[in-house]
Amino acid sequence: MRHFAALVSFVLAAPASAQMPISVELAVAARPAHVVRADGMQVVYELRVASFHPQPLRLRTLEILDGESRPLARYEGDALAALIGGQWVANDADRTLLTPGGQALAFVNLPVAKPVTAIRHRLTYTAGERPPVTVEGTMQPVAAAPAPFGPPLRGGAWSAIYQPAMEFGHRRYVYAAGGVARVPGRHAIDFFHADRNSKEPRYATDPGFGAEVIAVADGTVVAARDDFADPAQRNPDERVAAENATGNYVALDIGGGRIVFYEHLKQGLAVKRGDRVRRGQLLGRVGATGQVGGTHLHFHVADANSPLGAEGLPFSLANFEQVGAWKTIDQAFSGERWQPAPPRRVTAAMPSPNVVVRFP
Repeated sequence: MRHFAALVSFVLAAPASAQMPISVELAVAARPAHVVRADGMQVVYELRVASFHPQPLRLRTLEILDGESRPLARYEGDALAALIGGQWVANDADRTLLTPGGQALAFVNLPVAKPVTAIRHRLTYTAGERPPVTVEGTMQPVAAAPAPFGPPLRGGAWSAIYQPAMEFGHRRYVYAAGGVARVPGRHAIDFFHADRNSKEPRYATDPGFGAEVIAVADGTVVAARDDFADPAQRNPDERVAAENATGNYVALDIGGGRIVFYEHLKQGLAVKRGDRVRRGQLLGRVGATGQVGGTHLHFHVADANSPLGAEGLPFSLANFEQVGAWKTIDQAFSGERWQPAPPRRVTAAMPSPNVVVRFP
């Protein structure tokens, strides 16, 4: 989340509470963006709410309006609390209570029926027994959905594992690399082989281990790390330093300010830094290096050549076939079998959470 101060929203106090100081900041850091998923379109971003009031504040309602001030969504109570998170927030925290000098980060995945050009926010809060105060933020432009590119893998079946509301998932994990807070995994997907045995500790027996990882577009390899030996089996207690969490990886600059990251690769990459590659070209193979919970490909797109020091960008894939799903992300890791469904061809979209897909 880059340069909050430069993107701070203008805040107004409601006339009914004119004696209250103007003491709440609304800030949208990374630009809101359209994401086309197989299950519909969303606008995705984070809204920071910070208090400069000497008393605790209770967040009451959050409204999201479009560029014509038409309502898109309204959150209150449990629905508002569910938006607020981050890896620093305790499970039992009172998420709509702002302490003096405190802040809340709302992770917004807003379903929309059609593209919107801009959004703004209207927040209502209370301080003790005083009347409610409403603050309004400035208009924020929404980036258009990106052009689709090719698949990162071949064949399948592959499970697209992610969950935007998961508290310690990629979507809600903030990294302050270089002193700047960002969400690099905002749109990240972990691709596991759908027919793996989640209880099997040995990596080499996973049906996805060694599968080809390919370039999603023409581009230049701007980073490649290949110094991690392939581990023999999982160690649930193993932790690695943040700078080694990617394991062996490739970063591919595909132009337009987009860097594609392929992480946890098997040792023995097919490319090196500086190589020019074509769409569909072999980059490496699925492995289990770095910080992993099993053999898989971590895939995300960002705006700079840094696995953790860049903002995650949306992406879509030109063509895949959806063949099943798990109902929840927990089922995907519990050893339950995914539920097959009649194959459905999907074009120009991002896989929905926890679906099973086949690539061309």
